[in-house]
Amino acid sequence: MSGLRVLIVDDSEDDALLIARRLRKEGHPAEVVRVETREGMEAVIGRPWDVIISDVNMPRFSVEGALAVRQRMAAQVPFIVVSGAVGEEAAVSFLKRGASDFVLKGKLALLVPAIERAMRDAEAARARRRAEEDLRAAKADLERALAAKTRFLAAASHDLRQPVQALYCFHEVLKIQLDGHPAQRVAADFGASLDGLRSLLDSLLDVSRIDSGLVKPDVRPVRLHPVLARVCSQLAIVACQKGLCLRCVPTRAVVMTDELLLERILRNLVENAVKYSERGKIVVGCRRDGTAVRLTVFDTGIGIPGELRAQIFEEFFQVANSERDRRKGIGLGLSIVQRLCEMLGHPIAVRSVLGKGSAFAVSLPLVGWAAANEDTAGVSSCVRQRDARGTRAAEA
Repeated sequence: MSGLRVLIVDDSEDDALLIARRLRKEGHPAEVVRVETREGMEAVIGRPWDVIISDVNMPRFSVEGALAVRQRMAAQVPFIVVSGAVGEEAAVSFLKRGASDFVLKGKLALLVPAIERAMRDAEAARARRRAEEDLRAAKADLERALAAKTRFLAAASHDLRQPVQALYCFHEVLKIQLDGHPAQRVAADFGASLDGLRSLLDSLLDVSRIDSGLVKPDVRPVRLHPVLARVCSQLAIVACQKGLCLRCVPTRAVVMTDELLLERILRNLVENAVKYSERGKIVVGCRRDGTAVRLTVFDTGIGIPGELRAQIFEEFFQVANSERDRRKGIGLGLSIVQRLCEMLGHPIAVRSVLGKGSAFAVSLPLVGWAAANEDTAGVSSCVRQRDARGTRAAEA
């Protein structure tokens, strides 16, 4: 610490010279400027001072006034109070007003260590501010990049829908033309690829709409069973084609949620279960859990390794699709589920045993029960209907 630039606020020139000699004696020659009025301090406060040293009581100024000027015009410059005699209560008051330290004139040997501490603290504060500014700038850059990505995905997803729809029309014509032809298999593969492309576009559009804030939840009381029944009915054929038993357990629960978004959550979970189950069954049901209902999708699929459970909700992550088979999707389904659950305030939990299956449970606020005479028939893709008594439905 050498070549200090020191602003002294003091009505006594002798005291200012005493401080300058002390600094020089300690090996720190200083450029010293003394002021004793508010106007004088305001006239020079804009210079690059290393430290401000102020007396307490002056005929035309005060330490409180000096602190106020410094706070308003040079808040980052260390401020040390030097006084002949002052009580502990007053010293604490100065510190609360923004002073860095307090030194008695009779103990000026403590002044240099106090200046060194104050300057270190000031530099640390400047470093923190620079880091915070860099962090804010990086965050703003990231937000702009995410916004650009979202706009791109939304535009690309929308603009690609029209040519994909045209491809579907060509595919239908091709199927008719190749009916009974040895190349008929090509048309079937073409159709499977188109289904994968449409699934990709739908998922990208969903992600972009959620991230851009275009999805606004419409939360209201919703009968849970019709949602379960619709999803299971729509996916029953797909499950049956794989030899899976997809069952929906009846429930009379009424929950507080957005019906359309909940249906999308459930559809993604059931589709995921169907994709990663080669045999066995998938059960969709719910249980009461205090003031909530846990809507759970059970499967007997491949399971999820424990070390990967934190990653399954990441975009484009898939547990067992290293070959990137588009028939198993692209890894956006669970990411969409997590986004929608966070938006609706519905916690989601996962339990899994590798090689035996998984259970995804979404907690929904319970608001009541549907009338007992309302239709709550179960849905099953099993060849033979099975007794559902082993699974407890959410009943009143």
